[in-house]
Amino acid sequence: MSEEYTHVLIAAGVSAAVSVGILFLKEKLLDPQKAKKSIRFEIIEKKLQVYGKLTTLIESAEENAKTNPICANKKLPHVLNYPDEENKLKDIFETSRHLISSELIDEYLKFVKEKETYHPSSTSERQNSWTVCNLSEMEEGAENELHDLKEEYEKLIK
Repeated sequence: MSEEYTHVLIAAGVSAAVSVGILFLKEKLLDPQKAKKSIRFEIIEKKLQVYGKLTTLIESAEENAKTNPICANKKLPHVLNYPDEENKLKDIFETSRHLISSELIDEYLKFVKEKETYHPSSTSERQNSWTVCNLSEMEEGAENELHDLKEEYEKLIK
């Protein structure tokens, strides 16, 4: 009978060793892949938020330009209300710079150099000031990158 117990103990020991081995493989090989995927997922979500804000702001500036007489004279397609919308654009590029492509950062720096801000001369009533500019290349780049991010996001979900 002691020989039977020996075989049972050996079988239990082998079973425990195999279980520990499988647990070790799972913890060391499979979970890091999940963690990497989770981190990638979070980064893409943050980028989607940033690019969404950026494209919305640029589209708003394009709509503002349709009713602004300065844009018609200058033939510039975008108007940002100064300082509110211009500060929003600045905040996007300052706080989320690490999430934005270098091409869009270059476009932002180009905007900073070429923008024209107009302040109304009338002091009798409070009027907005405007920054007129051409953000077309920034808009195209942001929309393309937003599209690519959405595709990558969809692949990660599946």
